Amino acid sequence: MKNLLVFPLLFFSLSLFAFRVLTLWKINTENSSVNFTIKNAGINTEGSFTGLKGSIDFDPQNPAAGKISASVEAASINTGINMRDNDLRSEHYLDVKNYPLIKFVSTQITKTAQGYSVTGTFTIKKVSKTVTIPFTFENKVFKGTFTVNRLDYEVGKRNWVMGDDVKITFQIAVEN
Repeated sequence: MKNLLVFPLLFFSLSLFAFRVLTLWKINTENSSVNFTIKNAGINTEGSFTGLKGSIDFDPQNPAAGKISASVEAASINTGINMRDNDLRSEHYLDVKNYPLIKFVSTQITKTAQGYSVTGTFTIKKVSKTVTIPFTFENKVFKGTFTVNRLDYEVGKRNWVMGDDVKITFQIAVEN
């Protein structure tokens, strides 16, 4: 009788393990990017972040079961101008000494007509807000774009030179 119970339990456990291996993705940081665009003096200013880390548990056939957790190093901000980057790292903007990571943790993933949508908590400095991010997943690459208001995250103060909206674009290559 014990043997009759052991086999189904073993099969069920192995099935879950096999399913898990197929859906847990490792981020390929060399082929991934996190970029942003913000208006500065009326001109689009572009920049990027590095130090992308995280875990992605995603099955395109069952997105609701997925979970995404990712972060970038705030100090890695790069706009191509060192003086500006150092200012953005200061306590007036990103305060990288006290808040070294910009983070996202999902709470829900859904299928949409255009691809997928992930809702979760986006944290910059000490402020966490719920955001919904549309994305696609093709050829082992997650791609998406979303916009946040920097003032909502206490990044700088309102001024006439720097825009409030920051467009964030990501391309995250993954591998099994």
